[in-house]
Amino acid sequence: MAITISPLSLPIPPPPPPSPSSLSLRHYNDLIRHHTTSGDHSTSLSLFLRMLPLGLRPNEFTFPFVLKSSSSLSLLPLGLQLHSLLLKSGLLFSNPFCACALLDLYSKLAPLPHALNLFDRIPQPNLPACNSILSALARHALLQDCFQLLNVMQSWGFDPPGCSSWNSIIAGCVQAGDIELSLQVLRLMLNTVRPSPATFNTLLPMIPDLRCLETLKMLHGFSLRVLEFVDFDPVDEDRLWAAIASGYASLGSLRDASLLFERIRWKSPRLWVSMISGFLDCGAVEEAFEVFRAMAVEFGCEERPLPKVSLTLLLPLCGLRPRYGMEIHGYACKVNGLASNTSVCNALMAMYVKAGDSESADNVFDTMPERDIISWNTMLAKLALVDDFEHVSRLFRAMLADGVWPDEYSFSSVLNGCGHSSNLRQGMALHARMVKCGFLQSYLVVENALMDAYGKCGCASDARKVFNEMELRDTISWNTIISCCAFSASPQEAFSLFDRMLQQGFKPNRVTFIALLSACSHAGLLEEGLYFFESMARDHGVVPDLDHYACIIDNLGRAGELDRAYQFIKGMPIEPDECIWSALLNACRIHGNVELAEVAAKKLIQLDPQHSGYWVLLSNIYADASRWDDVRHVRAAMKHGGVAKCPGFSCVDIGGSETHKFLTGDMCHKQSDSIYSALDGLTENLKDEGYIPLLDHKFANV
Repeated sequence: MAITISPLSLPIPPPPPPSPSSLSLRHYNDLIRHHTTSGDHSTSLSLFLRMLPLGLRPNEFTFPFVLKSSSSLSLLPLGLQLHSLLLKSGLLFSNPFCACALLDLYSKLAPLPHALNLFDRIPQPNLPACNSILSALARHALLQDCFQLLNVMQSWGFDPPGCSSWNSIIAGCVQAGDIELSLQVLRLMLNTVRPSPATFNTLLPMIPDLRCLETLKMLHGFSLRVLEFVDFDPVDEDRLWAAIASGYASLGSLRDASLLFERIRWKSPRLWVSMISGFLDCGAVEEAFEVFRAMAVEFGCEERPLPKVSLTLLLPLCGLRPRYGMEIHGYACKVNGLASNTSVCNALMAMYVKAGDSESADNVFDTMPERDIISWNTMLAKLALVDDFEHVSRLFRAMLADGVWPDEYSFSSVLNGCGHSSNLRQGMALHARMVKCGFLQSYLVVENALMDAYGKCGCASDARKVFNEMELRDTISWNTIISCCAFSASPQEAFSLFDRMLQQGFKPNRVTFIALLSACSHAGLLEEGLYFFESMARDHGVVPDLDHYACIIDNLGRAGELDRAYQFIKGMPIEPDECIWSALLNACRIHGNVELAEVAAKKLIQLDPQHSGYWVLLSNIYADASRWDDVRHVRAAMKHGGVAKCPGFSCVDIGGSETHKFLTGDMCHKQSDSIYSALDGLTENLKDEGYIPLLDHKFANV
C-alpha cells in the first residue's frame, strides 16, 4: 500500500520554496541535517516533505535526522509512516543508524511494548539503541528489567556497561518525574562505574525540586567529593551549583543558597528568580529586593533581558512599599518592551491597587497595548473595592465590547456591584448570561456571588432557589443564604439553615454569627441574639470581635435596653470602635435618650472628628428634643472644625443600562428643565390632595 504523507497534517510552517531542479538528494540531506542539528525541526521536516514529490528517495543519510526531528516535535503519526518507508527501503535492519533513530522515537513517544518489539527485531543493537530502551524502561519504573538488560549487554560485548548506560537509566527516571528513583539509581551506579559530568547534567532538572533538605545536603556533599576526580568544565560546574542553590532557596535554606550563589560565576535567570522567590517565601522582602537590584545591574551590564517573572513576583508585594513598586516600574520603563508586557502591567496594576493609588492603576490600564482577562478583572476588582459600582458596570460592558470573554472572577465582581447598588435588573441579565456561558453549576464563587446579589436586592426567594440548585456548597454558601434570610426578616428560616449547616458537617465562622446576630437584631429577638453570642466561643470556638459586639449593641438598642447596652460596652474586653458607639447613638435617637446620646457622640467625635454623620445625628437628636440652642452649638462646632456635611443623592435606573445620580437642587443633568417641570406638576397634585409641607423655621436646614 502506498504511503502518502500530507504536509497539511503537520503543525509546521513551510519554508520558502526552493528551485526543485537546483537541489539534489545530497543538497536536501545537507539542509535537513543542518536544520535538525541546529534545532529547527519544523524546517527540517518541511524540507523532507517537499523532497518526496520531486521523486528523490530518502536514504540512510536522510532518515536519522528526519526521525530525530519527528521525535523532538512529538510527531508519532509521522514516525509510524517513516517506519513504513524504512521497511520499504530495506534500511531498517541493514543500517544501524536508521534503526537506532527509529527506536529512539518509539522509546520516547510510543507505548513501551511497541518499543520493545522493535528492539527485539534489531539483529545487532548498538549502544545507543540499548540506552534508548534502558531510558524507556526506567521511565516506567522497571528497574529490574534495566538491570537484566545491563547483564545481557555485557554478554553482547559491552564489557562492562559504561556510564552512558547508567545515565540513560537516570534520565528515564528524571523524565518520569521520579526523584527518589533517580537518586536510588545514582547510588547503585556508584558501586559499578564512576559518574561523569553528563550524570550530573542529567540530574539537573530535578535537583531544584527536591523536597527534602537532608537529601539535598547529601547530594551537595557528594558533588563536592566528585569534583576531586571528575573533570568538570566551568560551565558544567556553575550549572550544578546553580541547581543546588535553587533547591536550597526553594526549601528556605537561604544561608546555604547564598553561599553557593556567591561562588557561581555565570548566574542563570532561573537562579536569580529562585533566590528572589526563596527570600519572598521566607518573608525577607528587603533581601529579595537587594537580589533584584543586583540582578538588574548585572543584566544591564551584560545587555541581557531581565526575566519578566522577577517583576511579577515582587510587584504584588509592593502595595505596602510604594517606593519599591515605583522603582520597579521605572526600571520596566527603561527596558525596551518590558513596561508594555501584559503580565508586567497586570502586576503593576495589582500593586497600585493594593497601595490605594487608583489613578496610577488607571494610567497603567489605559496605556496597555494589549489586555487579557486578568487586566480587566484587576480593574473590576479595584472598582468594586472602592464601591464604584456604576463604573464596574460600564467597564464590564467595555470588556465585552473589546471581545474579552468574562470568567468567574469577572462575574463575581460585577455581581458584587449589583448587590451593593441594588441593581436587580442587571443582576438578572448577568444570571442569564452566566447560564448561557455555562458558569453556573461549575464555579462555586459565581453561584455564591449570584446568591448574594439576589439577597441584597431583596429577592430572598431567588437567592434560596440558587442555593437549592447548587450541587456543591462551602461555608461561604451557607453564610450567604443565612445573611439573605436575615436581611429579608426571616429569622426562623436563618436559624433552620444554621442547624442544617451544622448537621452537614460545616464549621461556622465569624461571618456565620454576624449573619445570625443580624437576623436576631432585625427581628427584635434579643434573647435569641444573646444565646448565639454566648454560644460562639463556648460551642464553636469563635471568639467574638467588634462586629459581633456591634450586633448585640444594635439588638439591645432596638429593644430599648439603652442602659444595659451602655453597661455592655463598658464591659467589653476590647476597645469599642465607631460601629459600637454609632449603634448606641442611633438607638438613642430612636428612643430619645439625649444624655446617653451625648456620651456616644462625644466618643465618636473623638474617634473621627471629621465624620459629618455623627454631628448631624446628634443635631437631629437635639432637634427631636426641641433643644434648639444645642442644635445651633453643634452646627457652629461643625463650621468651626471645618466639618462638611456629605450631600445625599438618589439614583434612578433606566432600562437596566443607564443609572442617573441626583443631588438636592441638582441642575447639572442635561434634562434638568424637564425633570423640574415634572416635579412641579407632582407638587401641585400633592397640594390638590391636601398636602401641607412642614416649614417651621426650627426644623429648617437641620
